[in-house]
Amino acid sequence: MASLTAMTTLQEIEAAIDTLDDAEFRELQKWIIDRDNTKWDAQMDVDASSGKLDALAASALAALDAGKCTDL
Repeated sequence: MASLTAMTTLQEIEAAIDTLDDAEFRELQKWIIDRDNTKWDAQMDVDASSGKLDALAASALAALDAGKCTDL
């Protein structure tokens, strides 16, 4: 459960976002998307390095070897 302070901060951020003009909103949107992509990439690097994705890769390669894949 979020703390009261966090909820107040989130509500303040939401209220501030509502005051942005279209250009500022698009800039914020781009920043959020870029930040999310960076965090996603970092998590994928951690997962790949730890072997967490090895089973998925093996499954995909097995499907390829079995002819169950199509060219894009």
